[in-house]
Amino acid sequence: MAYHYIDNVCTKAFTPREYQVELLAAAKERNIIVCLGNGPNKVFISLKLIQELASEVRRPYQSGGKKTLFISSSAASVHQHALSVQHLTDLSVGEYHEISDSPDLNNHQ
Repeated sequence: MAYHYIDNVCTKAFTPREYQVELLAAAKERNIIVCLGNGPNKVFISLKLIQELASEVRRPYQSGGKKTLFISSSAASVHQHALSVQHLTDLSVGEYHEISDSPDLNNHQ
């Protein structure tokens, strides 16, 4: 099955695998959880999905906007991913390493 998302990916530096494109399409269409090991697989999928949903994330939550959440088992991975999102988007990024550090996500801007 062909997915149109592959057309929007620069392939000079990185060519996604078919399953990555399929996971990206499924995540865009439905609210799913993608569980992958460490490495570029989860980074590509999560960053592309955040970029795809950026217009919905920018909209205020009270007006039907969305939030994204990246969960990892290591603080270093969370930090690196937060830096990547900040670098590749204009979205506001919160970085939390412990549940006790996290604000009430319904009130977080």
